[in-house]
Amino acid sequence: MPDKDIAARGQELERWLLTEFGPVLSGLPLSKLLGHPSPGAFRQAVRRHGAPVALFQQGGRKGWCAATKEVAFWIARTEAAAQALSTQTPPEKTP
Repeated sequence: MPDKDIAARGQELERWLLTEFGPVLSGLPLSKLLGHPSPGAFRQAVRRHGAPVALFQQGGRKGWCAATKEVAFWIARTEAAAQALSTQTPPEKTP
């Protein structure tokens, strides 16, 4: 997927996510959008491996937050990478 297509997809996702969740994601929506089944699984993954987007904590609140825009563009890049992998032809098997 060309970079301009990734940017367009990122903007499309950003508009939708802003409408649904606002400018900051946290809790269950954040963990689900980053591919984790629960906030607990997300916290564990962050401790073990970090996160694919920049995380921050809001003063006086528990848990991690991320900018909606950053999550939208991460999803767009991830979709493009998956699409590129699915269109590659597998190497031929040798007997």
